[in-house]
Amino acid sequence: MKEALAFLVIFSVALGCDSGDEFEFPEFPAEVHARAKEKFEIQRQILEKEGVPASVDELVQWFPEPEEGQNAAELYKRAAASDNVSEALDMLSEAASMTSFRLPIEWDVDKLNSKYGRIIPLERGSEMRNLSRLVSKIARSRVKEGESEAAKDALISGFGLLRHYSNVYFTVPQLVRPACQGIIVEALREVLEGETLNDAQLAAMGRAVQAAHRSDALARTWFVERLVYGGDDPFTWPGSESIYIID
Repeated sequence: MKEALAFLVIFSVALGCDSGDEFEFPEFPAEVHARAKEKFEIQRQILEKEGVPASVDELVQWFPEPEEGQNAAELYKRAAASDNVSEALDMLSEAASMTSFRLPIEWDVDKLNSKYGRIIPLERGSEMRNLSRLVSKIARSRVKEGESEAAKDALISGFGLLRHYSNVYFTVPQLVRPACQGIIVEALREVLEGETLNDAQLAAMGRAVQAAHRSDALARTWFVERLVYGGDDPFTWPGSESIYIID
């Protein structure tokens, strides 16, 4: 199991993740970029066959509103604003157990093309980064104190965060997400090196890691942004050499 979980460390390096405070997306070799573009095209074709929104109005059906009190996005926002670490961790743990996640977006083309549409992705990207650092710091601290269960719970909350943010339908958060993955995976690496987790804890961690991976996240984002903003696919954007998809 440890070997399987350690794969995610390699996975993060392949994505160009850095666990430090500063993160720069790398420019991948042309052949790597070409393979990523090919995978993206396959994912896009699959989504087209499954049926994707043809109008901004249909986006609401693609991203349904969660039932009251069941939206993990609300808990993440409160956790990010909390000055109480224990309280924030409790909210992150509760959020990770939820199945529904939806940002409070008003699907209005004029709004999404205004300052409103630019601020939401930037705010959420920052929120995801800060919460990733928090769970990583807690996991490191707990494993040093011999509290393996608490370390495991913190990391599972982090992977729950990554799982939910794979459903954020803007490019900025999707490009920040691999960096956040790198932060959490570095903490996972340290916890695994401590060899304090038992088989049940490792199994739970493995399930969380697997659930956090979604290879079609960027393709889904492209469908949304194409409807809202228009334009071509992300592999034609400036700086797109940094895009690398792992299936």
